[in-house]
Amino acid sequence: MWRQLVTLVSRHTRLILADPGYAAFLLLIPLLLAGLALAVPGEAGLGPPGAADLTEPTQMLVLLFVGAAFTGGACGAREIVAERAIFLRERAAGLRPRAYGLSKLLMFGVIVAVQAVLLVAGTLAVKPGPADAVLLGHPAVELIVAVWLTAFASCALSLVVSAWVKSSEQVMPLLVVLVMAQLVLCGGMIPVTDRPVLEQLSWLAPARWGYAAGASTVDVRAHVPGLPAEPLWRHEPLWWLLSAGVLLAMTVPLAALLVRRAGRVRAE
Repeated sequence: MWRQLVTLVSRHTRLILADPGYAAFLLLIPLLLAGLALAVPGEAGLGPPGAADLTEPTQMLVLLFVGAAFTGGACGAREIVAERAIFLRERAAGLRPRAYGLSKLLMFGVIVAVQAVLLVAGTLAVKPGPADAVLLGHPAVELIVAVWLTAFASCALSLVVSAWVKSSEQVMPLLVVLVMAQLVLCGGMIPVTDRPVLEQLSWLAPARWGYAAGASTVDVRAHVPGLPAEPLWRHEPLWWLLSAGVLLAMTVPLAALLVRRAGRVRAE
């Protein structure tokens, strides 16, 4: 299985490098999303806001983490369904579904890590960053890790969806629904705390936990008045670690579902 995993990762890397247009697309998406930060009114960015723009940090966090959900989801949305015929031939020749699924997670884990760096760096290039870190020594590093974990979990979710759908045409509507759901459930635009059903649904959204980690780094509870008493947003290491840990834990069942579904894929 490990030989197959190395072969698949190497092949996927060569395919990306051989298509400059696709490689540029992967790099430009986070930079374009970062540019949207200029549309947020205010000059404080993710730092303590001014009196006229008290909601600026929360709006910036929504852009960051819903953007992370979008970039991660877009990476894996069409990957499995587009390769169905190739995968079936290679599986008949001895390819293990576990190696195939893990190769996708490994490759896109690296890709969304690069995208997370670009998204956060681009955002902080046009807007000021948080004043203090919670755990990792530098607030930008904490934001990059939180954005990467959010994008990675969202990518794993989109890979599972891609393995279940019957055709590429079915993927994009589902991706739009997933991204819009995360926009609603992240907690930054619409309050979800202490709202039955909505709060429980939000626990399943990667953007909810990514936003919580970002809000902990930014310390929105101290800087933005009138926010819900959300304990996950406290500027304390325990709460940041909890949000990051949930994002990591989300990928485990999603990876298992991906491998399980890959083993059952049939020609349509």
